[in-house]
Amino acid sequence: MSGEREARFERAFRAHSGEILGYLARRTEPAEDAADLMAEVSATAWRRVDDLPPGDEARPWLYGTARKVPANHRRGRPRRDRLAGRLREALGSALR
Repeated sequence: MSGEREARFERAFRAHSGEILGYLARRTEPAEDAADLMAEVSATAWRRVDDLPPGDEARPWLYGTARKVPANHRRGRPRRDRLAGRLREALGSALR
């Protein structure tokens, strides 16, 4: 990644990560999951840094990205629960 692209990413997150994290915490149950969702917003912005607008225009772009993340998280919950159940069963069998 070029220095300018990396700097744009860092400036955007330095300026807006606190408010984006708060936004996610208000929309996430349990609120502790907000940090995981923030990591997803961060990863999306990193992958799409060329689409990340410069300056103050990054704020609505990040909110737009953050708006979609909780719904994706909720849709994935049954899959994660099934996976956790299989893991518990496998660990239970291994410990016997």
